Amino acid sequence: MADPRAQIHALMRGLINRHFPTQQSAAKEIADFWHPTGDCGDSYDTADLSRKMNGSRQWTACDVMAVQAIAGSRRVTDVMEAARQADAPVDTISNLQLCKSLLKESSEGASAMMELEEGGCKEKAVSELLDMKEVVDAALKSLGAPQ
Repeated sequence: MADPRAQIHALMRGLINRHFPTQQSAAKEIADFWHPTGDCGDSYDTADLSRKMNGSRQWTACDVMAVQAIAGSRRVTDVMEAARQADAPVDTISNLQLCKSLLKESSEGASAMMELEEGGCKEKAVSELLDMKEVVDAALKSLGAPQ
């Protein structure tokens, strides 16, 4: 996959060029977006936006949120989400870790069931058994067994 930072930079430049007549108006709109009253007056920095547009400064999450809200687009966050999903690690729980979890959860489930005979809490037993079921399902999934 291409560098997501370069894609985000290109998308942000495109959104700003497409939806604002000038960089100064874009800087004002972004500042107004985050101002509590919606009017920042003259307290905005056009040089900061200019640096971001030419790539010498990184876009912030606040910039992305403001520009997308003003432009009515989700393209930048969609690219960010796609990059996050592409980089997500594959679930690599080992059989030994699963075995350890199975032993722990099954002993807790059995203990909660035995406590029921002495007036224990039914909801706790159900909760422990559901925890045990989750680990069993994970173990079956790691072995490729149908569920």
